Amino acid sequence: MTPVTATAAPVGLELQPAGASQDALRDLRLRYVYQQALTGVAVNAALSTTILALWWSFAARPALLAWYGLVMGLGIVRLAMRVRFFARDEGAVSDRAERAFIAVVAATALAWGLGAMFLLQGAPFEYQFLVVLVLAGLCAGGIVHLSPVFASYRLYVPLMLLPISFWCALHDVAVYRALALMSVVFGVALITAGRHYSRHFNRSAELASALQQTEARFASAFHNAPIGMLLVGDDGLVVHANRVTENIYGAQPGYWAGRTFWFLADAVDGARLAERYEALRAGRIDDFCLETRQSSRVGAPLWVMVSGSRIPRAEGGVHAIDQHLYALLDLV
Repeated sequence: MTPVTATAAPVGLELQPAGASQDALRDLRLRYVYQQALTGVAVNAALSTTILALWWSFAARPALLAWYGLVMGLGIVRLAMRVRFFARDEGAVSDRAERAFIAVVAATALAWGLGAMFLLQGAPFEYQFLVVLVLAGLCAGGIVHLSPVFASYRLYVPLMLLPISFWCALHDVAVYRALALMSVVFGVALITAGRHYSRHFNRSAELASALQQTEARFASAFHNAPIGMLLVGDDGLVVHANRVTENIYGAQPGYWAGRTFWFLADAVDGARLAERYEALRAGRIDDFCLETRQSSRVGAPLWVMVSGSRIPRAEGGVHAIDQHLYALLDLV
């Protein structure tokens, strides 16, 4: 019998810069708006193609094609940025990436806003009204697609609506003046709604980021703990085992998954562990600690102190079992 001390890598402590959480939030914001980019670009393409077809018979075709090409080109740029964002190496997203997204969104809104002034020239009133509806719809849809990056949406709405509001206000006709006023009021209402949506999204993103960091810290502490640890499901089967547990039993990674944590205990102590675990699971006890006779993966005898405690969960109890090799290991 040879005394053996179980060893493990020291628990890692990571000091993160103060801006790390902001980088994580920026990543979540951009990830969301780029996930929505396919829908946004598809809607832009469908609407601009419809307008091209409707205006083809009476509008100046070179200017119409130039506007159409600009809108489609900016859509392609946004898709290329989307591909580059998701193809990048995992890590913090720079402030420059967010500014680039804002610039493309602003350019798209300006293309639609100034293009609408051209489209309104010489068009029948019903066509003019259609343009106003299209721009209003694009701005309303942007609440979901763009407002998480609120700086982009705050530019998107005025750059799209103010040009047609200005154009309508220049006409000394009550209907056009009413359209100008309605566009301004509608734009203010949309920006207000976008601000509330952005705050809600960012609050949810902060909670998600905090949860992610907490889970990462727990995983690091679990896997780098200097004692053996098992995370056990409600049925007594092991969900995760840390490295020290694998070293104690001489087991390969993944060996414990799907086995009961008393699998290598002898018959008597295995039954005792199963009984105590059932009492823990049923809530009759809050924790337990037993000295048990077990064997390694290759059959070498082990004395293992097993302690268990409950980890409360909303769905399906999962409990933590701490195992510590404190005595002797027979080296064959």
